[in-house]
Amino acid sequence: MMDIVYRENTDLIVRFALGIGVAALAMTVLMIVSILLMRGLFLSRDRQRQEFMERWRPVFVEALFQPPGAMPLPRGEERLYFLYLFNHYHSLMKGENREQLNRLADAAGIRSFARGLIRKGNMPRRIVASYALGFMKDESVFDALIEGASDENTLLSQAAATAAVQIDPVRAVPLLLPKLLHRADWPVSNIDTLLAMAGEEAVSPVLRESIMNAAEKEAPNLIRLLGSASEEAASACIGYWLERAREGETISACLQMLKDAHYLPLVRSYTKHPTWYLRLQAVATLGRIGHRNDVAMIVGLLADKEWWVRYRAASVLADMPFLTHQEVTAIRDAQTDRYARDVMDTVMMERGR
Repeated sequence: MMDIVYRENTDLIVRFALGIGVAALAMTVLMIVSILLMRGLFLSRDRQRQEFMERWRPVFVEALFQPPGAMPLPRGEERLYFLYLFNHYHSLMKGENREQLNRLADAAGIRSFARGLIRKGNMPRRIVASYALGFMKDESVFDALIEGASDENTLLSQAAATAAVQIDPVRAVPLLLPKLLHRADWPVSNIDTLLAMAGEEAVSPVLRESIMNAAEKEAPNLIRLLGSASEEAASACIGYWLERAREGETISACLQMLKDAHYLPLVRSYTKHPTWYLRLQAVATLGRIGHRNDVAMIVGLLADKEWWVRYRAASVLADMPFLTHQEVTAIRDAQTDRYARDVMDTVMMERGR
């Protein structure tokens, strides 16, 4: 009796193990088939894309020189390939050539396709469509692009903000700047690049108002964007904060961006500031906008207790356009302080003198 029960249990275990083995084998075969199908689909799409590019590149080049003629309209996935080519050629061209590319896109019926991607496409397609519609200066998607600039996806927010600025910089900058300043994934340098593309006319009034009304903790980042504003706006903003700033970071940002010699007396006073990085920034500013009569003050900083201040002072002296090589050498030879002479030797060696 026990033998019969044992054999039945053993058979059951063997059948169960055999079933698992067959299922595992079937899953493996299924995975291999799936991988082969995906690989085949990828190769097929890549071949279609290559064939489209080879067929349409001559059309794009010809469109740069003459109005587009009759052409087979791109269908299905080809419309996306068209947008890739369109963005590529647009990023390389300027002026009338860009208008010619826009005419080609309209002749190929691509504008409405791109508008649809902005609203319903997946993330990569929305990014491609955003750049394309920015190049086309398509006003109808301006509000959607401003909304897209708030998207949590960094690449999409950058594409949307860039496109909005291309369409209408005067309208876009005041809407975008407050959003972008509070995004940790947007470095100040990226915002600066966007504002440079927008131009002084769009940027100056917005930055001026933002900086004048900012709390001091927000002011440094805004001041560092003044490179895209007019000299008049930049000078007014920097002068405003140099008279009120309490924090070293704010003063440093002002000195870093200052180009107006009107504030030179204030700059000179910071060469004696107890905070070393303000002395460093002050001597760098003197190197940019200072006069020959500031040379003696800069030479005095060669003996500063902070190495970086000494090094910046030596660099400024070596690079001042109105000092001859003989004068710089004479300054080095006149140093009695060992550290001052060492730092001058270091900088002159770096300059190959």
